[in-house]
Amino acid sequence: MLRPLFLLLACLTFGVAACVFGKPMMVWELNSECLFTTGGSGREDDICGGAKVSICKDFEDTMSEKFASRDQCLAKCRELRESLYPKHIVDGCLQSVGNAFTLCGQFCSRNYP
Repeated sequence: MLRPLFLLLACLTFGVAACVFGKPMMVWELNSECLFTTGGSGREDDICGGAKVSICKDFEDTMSEKFASRDQCLAKCRELRESLYPKHIVDGCLQSVGNAFTLCGQFCSRNYP
């Protein structure tokens, strides 16, 4: 009796995961998640303010381009992170850059399998 129930639960779990993680991410979703992702304590949001909006917008603009492959997309994410790093090391917004970079990688993986 337990085995069929376990199989049913496993199928449902993997089916839902495939639907959620298998669909492409829209550029506006990347920006929205970027803006509303906090860095643990939430303190960074108080410090960054408009800088976080700018960081997320930079990643959104970059991901609006079309890429030939996932590798090219990921390379663009890394390039943008590296260009933002020096500017935001002094203003305390590196966590926002890191969060945006992580979302950028997810965007590439979901849109360029």
